[in-house]
Amino acid sequence: MYHRALHAAFTGQVPYTVAVVELDDGPRITARMVPGERPVAIGDRVRASFEAVTAEVRLIRWQLL
Repeated sequence: MYHRALHAAFTGQVPYTVAVVELDDGPRITARMVPGERPVAIGDRVRASFEAVTAEVRLIRWQLL
């Protein structure tokens, strides 16, 4: 859980959770978690969702299954 924003754009969104997710094909991707009903645990399955920042930019976010 991050209690400090790593970028000024995220200042109003702290605290937030970041997860390193290993994809089924092997690579790992680090991204923020979508806030959920329960805490994240190692081994949880997630799916990708995308947050529009601007018309051209979208950020990946992980959502618990």
